[in-house]
Amino acid sequence: MVHGILYLSHFSLGLIELMASTHSEDQLTQLIYVSERKSDVDDADVQSILETARKNNDQSGIKGVLLVLPDYFFQVLEGPSNNIEKLISRVKNDTRHCNIRILSEKVLCDYEFGNWSMVNIDINAENSDCFVVLDRFAKAKCPADDQLKGVFLIFKGLSQPIH
Repeated sequence: MVHGILYLSHFSLGLIELMASTHSEDQLTQLIYVSERKSDVDDADVQSILETARKNNDQSGIKGVLLVLPDYFFQVLEGPSNNIEKLISRVKNDTRHCNIRILSEKVLCDYEFGNWSMVNIDINAENSDCFVVLDRFAKAKCPADDQLKGVFLIFKGLSQPIH
């Protein structure tokens, strides 16, 4: 009779922990999406979205960034995976936008946008070039991974306070 031996290294233990954590409802998740903004959505609607998001996100442990372009919404959401799933379900049913595309979803060790329950970044003369890039990205049907990394860096740069 042959007996098997199971060797667990630090790597395999870490892999087992990672595999177990991928099924946890409370794991910290980051989701990035883009959607087409409906033409009748005005500044008052955007302000309403932000006020609701800030109130609800604080209660749900969700952080994020909302970029509003003339034709698109870009959003980074971070929080417990079950809360992110509930929120994205509500987002998909929101009539102020359509054609929602999930660009990225990953597990995080810590919040990357932890300072914000929901920050809004407006277009101005200093950052208008970034919005041109984001507009092109939103129109791309199959953006490449390196393009998504660039978009993420734009989010990070635009969301940092200026000193």
